[in-house]
Amino acid sequence: ALRQVNLKRLMALSGVANAGYLLVPLGISFKGYHTSNFSEFLFYLAVYMLMNIGAFAVITVVSKASGNDELNGFAGLYYRAPWTAAAMIVFVLSLAGLPVTGGFFGKLFILLGAAQSQAYWIVAVMVATSAISYYFYFGIVRQMFMRSATQDTEVPVPVTTGVVIWLSAVLTVALGIVPGPVLGWINEHFSVVNDLFTRIGS
Repeated sequence: ALRQVNLKRLMALSGVANAGYLLVPLGISFKGYHTSNFSEFLFYLAVYMLMNIGAFAVITVVSKASGNDELNGFAGLYYRAPWTAAAMIVFVLSLAGLPVTGGFFGKLFILLGAAQSQAYWIVAVMVATSAISYYFYFGIVRQMFMRSATQDTEVPVPVTTGVVIWLSAVLTVALGIVPGPVLGWINEHFSVVNDLFTRIGS
């Protein structure tokens, strides 16, 4: 991923990393360390779906405008489509697991669950890989704000795609500000699954 310049391949590699994060609460439950990990799994799954759908919607729009899937297609996007670039920042921050996004709390809950289970080596791996991921995630931000646009034309965003992008962005931020109600809903409606995980862990 550090050497990848194709956006869709970069997001595919990001998906591999996020699949690893999603497996952490499941794995430590089956090892008998910690209970109620299914809530952490479902919360991060919901967040990942939102930020991934939004990011791929932006990539699709930009790829169509630039004629390729390369990273340099995002060059100068802030000046060509400022609102689309702003939404992409939300998705990048969430994928990187930074505050005020759902991705931050999603990773934080999984980290805390792993730490509570005393699976410190998993915590170390998650922290290290998250730190490394900042480099390629923020490569997108550099292109949008710090690179000259290869094309001066505006990036057209279809209405339906714009709705998907901004609905995903708003929900991603909402889950980063008030994650409690969603976690409460998950715990309430999936208590049977949580109990099953508890019994498996014990």
